[in-house]
Amino acid sequence: MKELLAEPGFLAPSGTIGADISYLLAVVFTVLFLVSWGMAKKSQGPVTIN
Repeated sequence: MKELLAEPGFLAPSGTIGADISYLLAVVFTVLFLVSWGMAKKSQGPVTIN
């Protein structure tokens, strides 16, 4: 597994696949966070309990 992660990456020739995977996961989680924040912001308002 270490050998696979140490191979040259696909985003930048000077980086490794491990760095590329870490970057892509960070981008995915950031986008998911922003989407969920936007969804929560849309339903902002007074909470009524019936």
